[in-house]
Amino acid sequence: MNRKLLWALVVVGLALVIAPFALSLPSKTAAGERMLSGFRPIMQPNQVALTAQYYNDTFVPLGKVVPMFGQMPVPMQTAFGQMLQPTPA
Repeated sequence: MNRKLLWALVVVGLALVIAPFALSLPSKTAAGERMLSGFRPIMQPNQVALTAQYYNDTFVPLGKVVPMFGQMPVPMQTAFGQMLQPTPA
């Protein structure tokens, strides 16, 4: 039992060491860092506040419209659904 457990631990340990290199993770981390560097300008506090303002000015007011669809008569809901159907090209 002890020997089997030891071999299992060795196999798991080798897998944990070899797997990152087999998946090319070191090169992917550099690419991830480059991508994050591109996002740094929009992650500044003033840009985050501007994005939050856009959200509050655009989507929060739309939240008041959604419950109105539940109060509309079924024929009107069906008509809206048909208007939103894409036309075949």
